[in-house]
Amino acid sequence: MVSAKSVRTSLLCVLLTTVFPATAAAQARSRQFTIPAGTLDHALRTYARISGRQILYRSNEVNGRRFKGMNTRLDAEEALVRILSGSGLSIERTSANTVVIRTRPGPRVFPLEPVSSPTPEIVVTGTNIRGGDPSLVVKTLRRKDVERAGLGTVADAISARVVNFGGSGNPVAALTGSDGAGVNYSMTSSANLHGLGAGATLTLFDGRRVAGSGARGDLTDLSAIPSLAVDRVEILTDGASAIYGSDAIGGVVNILLRHRRKGLEVRTRIGSGRDGRRNGLLSSSAGIAWSTGSLFAAYDFEHRDGLSAADRSYTSTGDLSPFGGSDHRSFISSPGTILAFDPATSAYIPAFAIPALAAGRQPTPAEIRPGMNLSNVFAGVDLSPRFDRHAGYVRLNQDVGSAVDLFAETRYSRRTFRYGGPAAQAVFVVPAANPYFVSLGGQTSSVLAYSFIGDLGPSRAQGLVSAVAITGGATWRAGGDWTVEGYGTHSLERSAESLSNQLNVNALNEALGAVPDDPSTVFAASRDGFFNPYGSGGANSAVVLDFAGSGYSHARRRSSVDEAVVKGEGPLLGLPAVEARLAVGLSYRRENLRSVGKTFTSGAVPTKVPPLEGARGIGAVFGELKVPVIGPSNATAGMQALGLTLALRHESYADFGRTTNPKIGVSWLTAEGVRLRASWSTSFRAPALAQTREPRRVAPTVLRDIGGGPAAVLTIAGGNPELDAERAATSSAGFSLEPAGMRGLTFSAGVFSTSFRKRIAQPALLDLSRTLADPRLAAFVQRITPATDPVDLAKVGALLAEPGASPEFYPASGYVAIIDTRFANTSSLKVSGVDAELGLMRRLGESRLGVNLSATWLFRYSERLTPQSRPVDRLNTLGYPADLRLRGTADVTRGSLSVFVAGNFVGGYKDDASTPNRRIAAFMTADLNVGYVPGAGPLKGCQFSVGVENVFDADPPFVDRANGLGFDAANASPFGRIIAVEMKRSW
Repeated sequence: MVSAKSVRTSLLCVLLTTVFPATAAAQARSRQFTIPAGTLDHALRTYARISGRQILYRSNEVNGRRFKGMNTRLDAEEALVRILSGSGLSIERTSANTVVIRTRPGPRVFPLEPVSSPTPEIVVTGTNIRGGDPSLVVKTLRRKDVERAGLGTVADAISARVVNFGGSGNPVAALTGSDGAGVNYSMTSSANLHGLGAGATLTLFDGRRVAGSGARGDLTDLSAIPSLAVDRVEILTDGASAIYGSDAIGGVVNILLRHRRKGLEVRTRIGSGRDGRRNGLLSSSAGIAWSTGSLFAAYDFEHRDGLSAADRSYTSTGDLSPFGGSDHRSFISSPGTILAFDPATSAYIPAFAIPALAAGRQPTPAEIRPGMNLSNVFAGVDLSPRFDRHAGYVRLNQDVGSAVDLFAETRYSRRTFRYGGPAAQAVFVVPAANPYFVSLGGQTSSVLAYSFIGDLGPSRAQGLVSAVAITGGATWRAGGDWTVEGYGTHSLERSAESLSNQLNVNALNEALGAVPDDPSTVFAASRDGFFNPYGSGGANSAVVLDFAGSGYSHARRRSSVDEAVVKGEGPLLGLPAVEARLAVGLSYRRENLRSVGKTFTSGAVPTKVPPLEGARGIGAVFGELKVPVIGPSNATAGMQALGLTLALRHESYADFGRTTNPKIGVSWLTAEGVRLRASWSTSFRAPALAQTREPRRVAPTVLRDIGGGPAAVLTIAGGNPELDAERAATSSAGFSLEPAGMRGLTFSAGVFSTSFRKRIAQPALLDLSRTLADPRLAAFVQRITPATDPVDLAKVGALLAEPGASPEFYPASGYVAIIDTRFANTSSLKVSGVDAELGLMRRLGESRLGVNLSATWLFRYSERLTPQSRPVDRLNTLGYPADLRLRGTADVTRGSLSVFVAGNFVGGYKDDASTPNRRIAAFMTADLNVGYVPGAGPLKGCQFSVGVENVFDADPPFVDRANGLGFDAANASPFGRIIAVEMKRSW
């Protein structure tokens, strides 16, 4: 929780900077403008770098225009006028340091292309060609837009986009079991475009890769950047392996950072949820600039409280029958359930229920009745973790002469988290040697299913994630409008997680009297007391519980990426009034992953987990050609412009081989403001290092069998060194409209189709709860009868002897199946749909109105788990994307006051895990943010806002999930209403 002291300190800082503002004013002065002849686009970018101004314009308004060159000393205003002389373009100043260039005066229309942070390199998402690729649709989220919408961080802004799917790559999905991969141990928030998987979305920082997050290093932590360091976020929902290489199958999220700013900013945000959850954000940035360079730095501290399952009625008990669902509590309970062996099913089934008695009172045989007890498996768990985050960023730019620009930057982040997990559970034998043993019908031992929730409470997880990146590079303007760029980067992430308050099976058996006292331990049952399994939390001493609950597991990981890139871009050849441009480059990347750990869930001493170690080098050569076949000089009616873009990238991997991926894009401007586009490409995703090198591990669980009853199974997971890369073909086509007669109106729509093959998957793990009953997964299930077959019993014993296998969970003779959940290139996936966006910007007197409607409508999400199985359309089913997602916003600004409202909609879908299937209702929420920016007086330079997320406090639609958590984290949020107050001061 944010302390009262830190809140008071933050408020005091803002107050002081408000009442006693700095009053130094910048003095205009002349400077040397050396800008070679070339395109007007290049001239404006060079001007922005020299002057330090923010220049906004559309590429289609400057394309084809030339600049004759300049080498003179002028003030910034006169230099810009000379550059635009004779171009037919006008200048509109929107602030002291921001200029909009357009063909004629009028209200500002989004999206404009910014040169918002003059830098040595210009990053354009989805292409290496300056000026962009008009066959692509790149959606832009500017930092000010994020703040105006009342969103706290980049991760919040991306999760609100309709193209992003919440089924994986976020903490809530990880803790509630919605994330089928189940390896987001570092509680990372990642992007997942169109539901193709967080690993199929490439996330870049300033166009560069970063070290991976999560247990397999295939996620990207969006929280690693200070909020005030972000200039904008660009989202490309198209395959881009021809530009970036691996992982860019579903698209690219490029977080572009601020490189230059004069002055200081402080931002404070405090929020509260309906259940008392607190969150806070304190951000600051500072920058200085000189005639040949600049220095910029930013810092964030963020705190968020966790959300407990006990705080929501639909997750608090495990019994969902009051909501129209089923009772999902388990017979592994507190008090315990005595089991009996059923020869018909070769499994242990509930037979007798131990009564709940006053602490210390032992039940008599007559009080133990036939039946079973039920307990909530998820009692005490958290739906989201508590975390504290620090993030810092520093950027240095320096010009060397008029042709070379140098830069260096570094990032550092540190995030700690903790959450409650399920309590320890076990099925164990109580021998007659235990003084608390109750014999039923002359038994000499009993098999008990027991939850330790009353004895030990929930398990406790905590972790630390730290990341650092160092990058340096240079840009050389080689002449003839050619630019050569190069950079080297080192990115490293370290993470550590621990899980405590777990059972140690050897200690439990010793405390039960099932094995003789171990002289190597400090415990002796004859002296310290035996474990009494016939109570429900008050029957055992602290000494006994500390010994039995001494189990833990620790894991540490190190993921790194080292990369060097050199590329050049410039005009290739001259055509009448048009210019073809070429980009070529080379890169080399080295990826490393190391994971170590130890467990103390069995044995007298901790056991080391087999380490995961992997490294590989990737070399690449790439090229891109942009040919404006038709331009201003040869345009005709219906053919104002026609552009062709070709890209090719060849990569060589040290571990699995080579891959070559092309891309073709076409853009056709039929009339002013009417553009058609189409593209086709192939993409790939290389196996993550962990997927090929992960050690084998065994874990027990209980699933529903074909008849609906519980069944104990062993799962085998691990890597596969024979994995090949995933392959995909992506195509898209669409149009965009900016009618000349309706200034401020924009509309774009595009259909897309992605076809995966050789997809790396764990088919049995993706739908583990239904594995025993799903005939498509029969190849991954081995039925066993260890109670009657010695060979099967020996096989189970060998598996349970492996490190971390939790042999205490269930008797070896009670398992009915072994399920193989290891990685394989078995799956295929076809996803298609349409993305559309409608926008309107208008000035109504002294007010500015902005309206936007975004939609993603999926047509198909067809999955084939194995080559032998039939494809199944997972669209509109539990844990998968809903077919329709909408977000509509309206933004009104009048003077110093602004109001932003948003409506969010996720269409209804089907719970196909229930029998019979159930309908899941649509999820609708509304957001509101009111801002105030004083234009004069002592508060000038301040910004204030009050935001409400989920204004009507809507609960997520009910889902009868088998784990007893009654909502689907893939398509809805459990947080409810959140109110946030924000203050920002700039000077």
